[in-house]
Amino acid sequence: MLQDINTDKQKMEGLKLVIAAMSKGENVSELFPDVVKLVGNSNSEIKKMVYIYLIQYAEVEQNASLLAINILKKNISNSNQLIRAQALRTLSSFRVKMIIQVMMASITGGVKDSSPYVRKTSAHAIGKMFSLDPGQKDALVECIDRLLKDRSPMVLGSAVAAFEEVCPDRYDLIHPNFRKFCEILPDVDEWGQVTLLTMLTRYGRTQFVDPEKEKPKPADDKKDDDDYLAALSGAPGEELDSDHRILLNAVLPLLRSRNPAVIQSIAVLYYYLAPTPEKHKVARALVRVVRSPREIQYAVLVTIRAIATTNADIFHPYLTDFFVDISEPNFTRKIKIDVLTLLANESNIDRILREFNYYTSREEKEFVAEVIQAIGKCAVRIPEVTDRCMIQLMQLLGSKSEAVVAEAVVVIKQLLQMPVNVEGSQNDDVIKQLTRLFDKVKNPKARSSIIWVVGEYLDKVSAYAPDILRQLAKEFADSDDVVKHQILNLGAKLMIKNPEQSGLIFQYILNMARYDVNYDIRDKSRLMRHILLNPQEKFKVLNAHARNLFVTAKPAPLIPLPTHSRFNIGSLAQIINQTTANYLPVPEWSEVVMNAEERKVPET
Repeated sequence: MLQDINTDKQKMEGLKLVIAAMSKGENVSELFPDVVKLVGNSNSEIKKMVYIYLIQYAEVEQNASLLAINILKKNISNSNQLIRAQALRTLSSFRVKMIIQVMMASITGGVKDSSPYVRKTSAHAIGKMFSLDPGQKDALVECIDRLLKDRSPMVLGSAVAAFEEVCPDRYDLIHPNFRKFCEILPDVDEWGQVTLLTMLTRYGRTQFVDPEKEKPKPADDKKDDDDYLAALSGAPGEELDSDHRILLNAVLPLLRSRNPAVIQSIAVLYYYLAPTPEKHKVARALVRVVRSPREIQYAVLVTIRAIATTNADIFHPYLTDFFVDISEPNFTRKIKIDVLTLLANESNIDRILREFNYYTSREEKEFVAEVIQAIGKCAVRIPEVTDRCMIQLMQLLGSKSEAVVAEAVVVIKQLLQMPVNVEGSQNDDVIKQLTRLFDKVKNPKARSSIIWVVGEYLDKVSAYAPDILRQLAKEFADSDDVVKHQILNLGAKLMIKNPEQSGLIFQYILNMARYDVNYDIRDKSRLMRHILLNPQEKFKVLNAHARNLFVTAKPAPLIPLPTHSRFNIGSLAQIINQTTANYLPVPEWSEVVMNAEERKVPET
């Protein structure tokens, strides 16, 4: 037993074994009575290990943990700031409601401690206390208010984290400290900067007006702040509200941070708060982070993709940074392809298409399919480059890879359906070349696309269409369901336009479809038979409108394009596309500049 060991050295060795077993996931709660008795030991190393153990098992052994309360309360008053902080951290980690008042008193005393390290620990304890007993919110808000006024950079990040968890909408606590936050921001620890930047992004949206709109001026007079503003912003006479400008200028030095999360947070702040002409300032630093390890790279690329949906121009100078490397994982390749699609314009489309053409020579079928789809998306996004994209797709039809040809056929078919597509002789050439590929292409989706093109443009391929239908009739029984549907559609159209040549073939197809295992195909064939071939008088009305039913304009397909996320850019919710715990959406812009007078530097 630990209490029977006489020397501190032996006790330390025993505790190390206990902590090691605990870190491996083993249950060592049965040792709780022995360990808790060591909490009063004067050796600081023993205290640390005992505190670690208590934090882990105090909730399980609530009654036994009460033995340590008095000693922890005593240690909170210790002359050593490290002992005070450790005791407060341990006490606040107890999930025991019987000692809430003791915990609350310790936190209240901790926020007034002379040591910034203890005050920082108190800020961390506030969130734990709030999760244990939300009824203490009012008292905790008072503690947060005091911590937000703290001048120590060590305390500020943790204080804002407590603010975000307990009272994220109490912006009245931020007003008098706003300029101090902007001034002290570079001195805050890295993760504290991330928390502070996230909070300031939301704060800016609620207090300032949209810089893209005409901005009303605040009612209060800010002449007495001119010297302060000029010193911090370096640009007097700005169009933006002065505090808005202070915030935007204060975060720029942090773009040199070594922490990718800080850089991403600045990019998010600029996306939501900066005027459009200034958003390019964060692009270079954000692109630099793309070279990070793949987990960080993915998160940053998701942010870049979201920003590029509305501000693609800021990334145009860094186009080559988004070219795909052969060693990258599939999820990184896919998102880079999305970014390149968003960055495409008339001036760089040829370069992007050359890069895409190179990617189509890869072996990974899924990746190649995504690249070919990206070519189609470029054509949809920028109608002026549709011709060049179509030429690129037509060149892919000559590929030796059946997967490449099949995907190119599908994308070409989608482009032919678009309201703005290739016209004239090139359009005719595309259609005719697709019909010539019919024997070569075996992919069901691609074959169905070719059959659709033949049926949609019968006037242009009238010489080939009956022969194609005859060939399709022979292989109908062995075809995929999606192909059978298009065979029925083509047969119906030829029956309407050329019944003498195609009528018997169509009847043969309907007879086979009548006994198909797929009930959709059986129902469809029954419908077509009644409308097109039934001699009964009551079906003649339907037959008269057969052309309107089967030969009519089709709605353009929806080609999915990268779109703006419904979640905050840079958030975990955006990455997983699902609301997360404590998720706070960025609010809409304020209609007027709010609380400008309260943000003035208070007189001292």
